[in-house]
Amino acid sequence: GLYELNPTENFSDPLKLIAGNPKLEQEISHYLAADFSSAFQGNFISTRVFWQQFNNFIQPFSFINDEGIFTTQTQNMGNVSQYGVQVKGSLKLHKMLTVNPYLKVFNIRSRTNRFAPEEDSENIAFESGLSALIAFKNNWSASFQVQYNRGLKYFQNETYNDALYFVSFEKSIKDRLKIGVTSAVPFKKSVTYQATDISGQNFQSHWEGNIQTNGFPVWLKLSYRFSSGKKVNIIHR
Repeated sequence: GLYELNPTENFSDPLKLIAGNPKLEQEISHYLAADFSSAFQGNFISTRVFWQQFNNFIQPFSFINDEGIFTTQTQNMGNVSQYGVQVKGSLKLHKMLTVNPYLKVFNIRSRTNRFAPEEDSENIAFESGLSALIAFKNNWSASFQVQYNRGLKYFQNETYNDALYFVSFEKSIKDRLKIGVTSAVPFKKSVTYQATDISGQNFQSHWEGNIQTNGFPVWLKLSYRFSSGKKVNIIHR
């Protein structure tokens, strides 16, 4: 990326310096997976076993320089391998309720090179998500979506966030017009959308970005769907 290659030093504050690295080498990745999927009684589920390898892994590298300034520079940190399982699907639990779960659990193993004096690391991470749709009578519907990741640690850096979830209520009018209301993370006045912990030689760093809300943020939604052109047969899945 442009900012990763740009060597210009950026002082976000007097004690913090960020710079890119024009000497970066290409990062090369390999991905191997085996899938199994099945459909039964209107339900669908897919499972995957995977392995992934990154060579010359590009990652921000942080250290305290001779002047006592916290410095971050993009580097080829070493090699990363990760393997695990992934499950996703669509399940009709009731004639009114459909659930779409997603879960990915994997092991991350980081091996440093000569550019990174940090120790090797290994940890378990997961990514998860769930969406649910409830269809009521008279074209009313309610939906719920949640997403949550944890344990994404590569070399020095571990990133995480709070669970992000949405609740929606909608009504369809004549299959074209749809009106609704959505609330994100209701009843929670502060949400961490991204946080980073950095563990280096002789220092620790913590950063987080938060969204402050009124406790019940609300969006009004209006959509209109139309089509034109030659009609084709609908594919039913």
